[in-house]
Amino acid sequence: MSKLLINCRDLSYFSSLGASEQSTSESENWDLRQLNWTVETGDRVCFIYEDEEQKQVFWRLLLNKLKPKSGLLEIQSGVLVYSDEMLWTRARRNEGLDANLESKIFETRPWLNGRMVNVMQLIDRVGLSVGLLKIPLEKLQARDQLKAWLVMMMAAKVKVWLVDTLMKQIHGENLKLLMEWLSGFSGAWVTFKDETQTEEKLIPMMTSSVHLHRDGSLTGPSTPSLTGV
Repeated sequence: MSKLLINCRDLSYFSSLGASEQSTSESENWDLRQLNWTVETGDRVCFIYEDEEQKQVFWRLLLNKLKPKSGLLEIQSGVLVYSDEMLWTRARRNEGLDANLESKIFETRPWLNGRMVNVMQLIDRVGLSVGLLKIPLEKLQARDQLKAWLVMMMAAKVKVWLVDTLMKQIHGENLKLLMEWLSGFSGAWVTFKDETQTEEKLIPMMTSSVHLHRDGSLTGPSTPSLTGV
């Protein structure tokens, strides 16, 4: 049975220009306007946006970096919401992957294919050499940094993932592994894309899509097609 993770009710946010104070149009200048949306366990959502600033506002609201101007944004107790970017920027770059994985945010036995596995199995699956585990992340080659990033994502105790940057870089066998892991991930996955983008690497895994319009309104969810939404 699905469990509610995030609940948005009549959620509104406007810029400092103040749509409510300076605009004669109810829709003008609103980043979000009376948005109603829920996220549940098992959701795989493709979030389509028309304006990058609006996307950043909603992104920051979900990460508790902004407060709504009105309405409700409720994240259930104990639910950790993280972005792929946050995971990497908060990593200790002067330490290796093995030291980073000692943080309490990571599982020692993460889930893969419906069962708990040793984290070393994930490291082996992404093709990261054991000899690289103690090398500081900042000194790894870009391809190995990406592998370390993917291991941390799959091992993290995160219930809601907001994903953007990682999906632009991952491909090949690592993409297959991510899809394998995601098929058994018990939390929610929200990937963001601009309306002009036609490629969506994880379309087969998506359960729905929502569309944030320039007037701040949201439509959806709908079922994504293989050719785009």
